[in-house]
Amino acid sequence: SGTPVKKGVCAVDPDVIPLGTNFYVPGYGICRAEDIGGAINGTDIDLGFEDVSKVFWSARHVDVYLLTNSPK
Repeated sequence: SGTPVKKGVCAVDPDVIPLGTNFYVPGYGICRAEDIGGAINGTDIDLGFEDVSKVFWSARHVDVYLLTNSPK
């Protein structure tokens, strides 16, 4: 999408999570599906970080929560 990689920008499989979707990852926070990533297939996601030397995350299974806009 051209969005710079930083915390909160994530790669997804758009067949599972549509691009532009906001979702919550426990232990990470709010994420926006902005990229498809070369190795991201199915339910895998790639969490964005500004500085990979300070990454606090490792590969694991977690539930993610898709966020929707509430009607006003």
